[in-house]
Amino acid sequence: MNYAAHYDRLIARSCGRKLEGYSERHHVLPRCMGGDESAANLVRLEPEEHYVAHQLLVKMHPGVIGLLTACIVMSKKGSGNKLYGWLRRRYSATKQSPETIARRSASLRAKNHLRRAQNGGSTLTAEQRERVAAALRGKRFSDEHRRNISAGRKGIPGGKCSDERKEKLRREKLSKRFTGIPLSEEHRKKLSDAHRGKTLPLAQRAKIAAAASGRIFTPETRAKIAASLRGRKGPKQSAETIRKRVAKLTGQRRTEEFKQRHRDWANARWARERAQAA
Repeated sequence: MNYAAHYDRLIARSCGRKLEGYSERHHVLPRCMGGDESAANLVRLEPEEHYVAHQLLVKMHPGVIGLLTACIVMSKKGSGNKLYGWLRRRYSATKQSPETIARRSASLRAKNHLRRAQNGGSTLTAEQRERVAAALRGKRFSDEHRRNISAGRKGIPGGKCSDERKEKLRREKLSKRFTGIPLSEEHRKKLSDAHRGKTLPLAQRAKIAAAASGRIFTPETRAKIAASLRGRKGPKQSAETIRKRVAKLTGQRRTEEFKQRHRDWANARWARERAQAA
């Protein structure tokens, strides 16, 4: 079969015509064989014609690896010129639709979320992070480059960060730094001594109470909290505060279960004090 004659007729038929709808650009003399980007070397073909043209070029020049590679890439998108043409037209019609963009964005976010969960908060694996670090090791950045990096990481125009975001980043950094790190007894004692006698502001106490609201502690955690609070004297309360608390409790109706629990607690405390005194 004279493949060159078929190819020449295909190119001649495309010259001077105007295609409506989807079409593809084709180099008459392929770039891997010295073809350029001039108008004389470019024609518009229908996707089916483009597929056949590359098949003919491979038949005409079987030793050119670039032609074979291009044909393989086109073949992966569809087996046969009709299927290839249908797939290319469908892709051209749907690739820019808002639904497709939203679906791709959602898929990418899900993949990144999974990567962060698997790689400790990063979308890169440990091996990839090591390669990036090795490539950047010893590299010096200009001041402008550093400012651009800082602005990009903060994600705020101008590189400025609100006080609330700074506090959030600081807490996240401290949490990652100390999570899972066992503290020595000496370190625990220093932390305890540093916080002993400190009074937290009302705003911070409200935040702690809101964070612990509805939280269920295990029996082991409760035992640890009770052991740490045993023998510790609470803050002194004014007479007015005590009167308010007594008035509040006096007006509440106590159930029999509450009374029995209170009696058991008082008896246990009385027995414990007698045992310590003996």
